[in-house]
Amino acid sequence: MDRSSWVFYLVAGNGFVLIAFGVGQLLQRHKRVVNYWSFVFFEYTGIVLLLTSAVHTGIVKDNNLEYFDAPIIAFAGTLFYFYFVRLANKNYRFIWKEQWLFIPPILFAITGAILWFINTSVVDIIVMILSGTSFIWVIFCCTLLMISMIRQYKENCLDQRKRLSFLIVLTCGVVFLSMTFFIPVLARINSGPFILAEALFLLAVYFYLIRYPELLISIERESSPSQHGKSKIAGLDVKKAIDRLGQIMEQQKPYLQDDLSLPDIANMIGLSVHQLSEILNKEMGTNFKTYINGFRIADAKYILKEKPEASILDVAFACGFRSKSAFNRIFRETTGMTPTEYRRKIAEDETTQKAARSPAPDHCTQ
Repeated sequence: MDRSSWVFYLVAGNGFVLIAFGVGQLLQRHKRVVNYWSFVFFEYTGIVLLLTSAVHTGIVKDNNLEYFDAPIIAFAGTLFYFYFVRLANKNYRFIWKEQWLFIPPILFAITGAILWFINTSVVDIIVMILSGTSFIWVIFCCTLLMISMIRQYKENCLDQRKRLSFLIVLTCGVVFLSMTFFIPVLARINSGPFILAEALFLLAVYFYLIRYPELLISIERESSPSQHGKSKIAGLDVKKAIDRLGQIMEQQKPYLQDDLSLPDIANMIGLSVHQLSEILNKEMGTNFKTYINGFRIADAKYILKEKPEASILDVAFACGFRSKSAFNRIFRETTGMTPTEYRRKIAEDETTQKAARSPAPDHCTQ
């Protein structure tokens, strides 16, 4: 078996794995919209890997399929934009003015279909131009995504800066993947190593997100009066709203949901998102994430003290955190120590208190 065949089987295998990942998104018991987006993303990526590995390694002897490299690349850019915008903000809704992002992939597909039936000397040149243009389109979609993400991040938030850094790396990776399509076509070289690198990168991203799921936690866009001008709580019984908020948090404990969002709480109280955000920011001197994490950390402290047998991971999940790393970081930011250090301090304090309550030995002599 030659090297091209090995590359095909390895990359095709990764393609089947990604397809399986996509199907797995639909098998989850409690599906959300993001699961359907993930299904489309993984299925498309898996199919692209199968197709490109078959064509560029010579397993499929049909050069006309190369005419569709450009629409495949272009649609990947559009899909990349919508998929990661949706992951970063679960309240994102598709707006029709964004439908123009589908126009270039459609035009590339129509052009590829026309070239399928043309057999002239200029076809190869047109294919190269289309491939280069589709590559530029992917870069444009990545840039558009970065602009959209940056608008949602606060510079003073460490957690959000980490997500932004991850998206920057991811965007650079997608640009690299586009090059794996474009360079072999332009330079007429063996595309096997490029396809292999592409497959490994996609798998690395997938497993990294499994390890650090907090990178895809919804980013809440908290508004403030200074951003929107006129106050949204004029004429509102703010004290009653704050009391209602505290009552819901104490009785219903919605903060135990790891995907809790600002709109969720606003709906429970009967306020708009802007009203609740202004109350948190202006009247209570905090923000949504800090407010919710305060309840989670309070519960975590109680569990760490009363249930010493519980693992740190179990405590994290029980209190509404999505991962141990996020729990450790927020707990340290709040208390100045890690959960393990906090539990150790509790044990030491209890030992000291017991020693203090113990009667002193009688050293008196008769």
